[in-house]
Amino acid sequence: MIAAGGDPDLILGSRYEATLAPGVPFVQITTPIRKSSMLCHRPLIGTEGVLWLIESVVNAEKKEC
Repeated sequence: MIAAGGDPDLILGSRYEATLAPGVPFVQITTPIRKSSMLCHRPLIGTEGVLWLIESVVNAEKKEC
């Protein structure tokens, strides 16, 4: 695992990857989703997907401050 051996700035993945580098900003893009609720469809591609990803990365960075 790259996250376990390096010093990542951001992790995209599942809760499993988040446990490899605690304290690093994290965006969950795969299931299972346990620490948040998803009430509507979240696209991962196209314009809506890019906007969702940017929003999620910015919010993940803010959570670490």
